[in-house]
Amino acid sequence: MKIILITFVTLTLISSNCTMKTQHILEYKPEKLQTQNLNKINIEPKGIIEIEEDENNIIQQITSVAIIGESNTLALINGKDLLFYDNTTGKFIKKIEATFEMTDLVAKSGRKPYIDSNYERRKVEVPYISTTNYTQNGIDGEIAQQFIKNFFMSLKNINNTFYSFGTIYCYYIGSSEKSIDNIPVLFVLNDELNIESYVVMDLNKNSHAIAYDFYINNYIYLSAPGMYKVPAFGGEFDSYPTAAKYDLEGNFIKSVSHMTNNYLLKGGLKNGWVYPRFIEVNNHIMIVYPEELAVFGENKKLFDLQNLPFKNDSGFVYYQDYLRYCRSKEMRPDIDVIARLFPIKIIDAFENENKFYPIILVWDKNKPMGFYYLIQEYTSDGKLLREVALDDEPENQIRQFAFNKYDKELVLFKKSKTSWTAEKWSLR
Repeated sequence: MKIILITFVTLTLISSNCTMKTQHILEYKPEKLQTQNLNKINIEPKGIIEIEEDENNIIQQITSVAIIGESNTLALINGKDLLFYDNTTGKFIKKIEATFEMTDLVAKSGRKPYIDSNYERRKVEVPYISTTNYTQNGIDGEIAQQFIKNFFMSLKNINNTFYSFGTIYCYYIGSSEKSIDNIPVLFVLNDELNIESYVVMDLNKNSHAIAYDFYINNYIYLSAPGMYKVPAFGGEFDSYPTAAKYDLEGNFIKSVSHMTNNYLLKGGLKNGWVYPRFIEVNNHIMIVYPEELAVFGENKKLFDLQNLPFKNDSGFVYYQDYLRYCRSKEMRPDIDVIARLFPIKIIDAFENENKFYPIILVWDKNKPMGFYYLIQEYTSDGKLLREVALDDEPENQIRQFAFNKYDKELVLFKKSKTSWTAEKWSLR
């Protein structure tokens, strides 16, 4: 009886301490910071096009967009499909599907799964398996099609050429079992909007590339989360890789960015992968992360974002305690609490005339939607010049941004109850 009583008292104290420890997090409100009145970025409404849909091409979600103004072509990713439209009328042009057969691009490339002694299936060097060799390797073709769901993931216009990364799955047989790798494959499109060439990326034990975002100049930069800590930021501390650099043949060169101390504090790998975005400004690659309010180069911070109404500092400190509280209550994290812990989120960025423009979501209860978008303009060396705020609409919400450099247009892709539209704003 005494043991039971002690246990009950101990559990009560732990529960009480957990509640006391997290109460200030549940009630946390970010401090509103004093901001300056800056010159306003001039954006003016220019026109709206409705994006054509039919029974064969229903847009569920736009995950990535690119526009080539010179050829008047708009491209977007809708699930596994790459869709093309006339940028003036919104009329459908064509579709490229990420088919099951694309798995053979990996099998025929000569790439091999990486070796990792920590995983039984990766202890030996083996080839990827093409569909023509399924039977002799004991792979059922129908079952394979259930598991292999290839899809396009990211899309860019670089020097008037459409590039798209797909996630392509391919079988291999390791030491003890049949396994499947997800491999980023870069697709290069020609003027007729057909796939002209492709590059199968090299996988690395420390940085397994995932094509959430990319950029191409003399090299390929790609989001590449790491499983193991390695020296980061000039060897200042050890961290997990988040981005990698490859040659134009897809061969891994090195990791070029890592989780910052803030993201390590937030939980490192327990927090899930940290996916960066890449922007080239004045011939330099710039890297941004959703909640880290700074701009990075290769393995170094370039400058902090300025004139923001809130900070995310407390969120990084409190996040793990809040997750422990949610687990103790068997509840999902509340979006309202997360928004107060991390009131600033970089959701996209673009370049124009050697200026850097981050697109920032700001959670603000005083706004009708509970948030607004802030677009800022920086020089390549980090001087803040101008900014502008954009509100969203409940019945016609912004789901994606794009920038048309040729026509100097910021394009807002919106979803209403009846249609998708591309709303164009001139930028001056």
